[in-house]
Amino acid sequence: MKMQNKKEKEAAARASHKAQKNAAKKKHKIEPNLERAKPEKPRRKRILIYCEGENTEPSYFNQFALSNTDVKSFGEGHNTLSLIERAM
Repeated sequence: MKMQNKKEKEAAARASHKAQKNAAKKKHKIEPNLERAKPEKPRRKRILIYCEGENTEPSYFNQFALSNTDVKSFGEGHNTLSLIERAM
């Protein structure tokens, strides 16, 4: 009788181990996401530059050609403090 119990225990242990192994495989299996991604257009960054001078500084900054950024400069012809107030 002892021999039969031992064989039954070993068979139960093997079955338990196999069940745990199969459960672990299923746990790690990730199903693919079949939904189509929403179209998304990246937003371009904008840089606004307010300058004291009316001609020289704006023409200098408008020469910057960046592919992912819009650069706009404005020449107001005012002093620094009034320029800050107008920019806000």
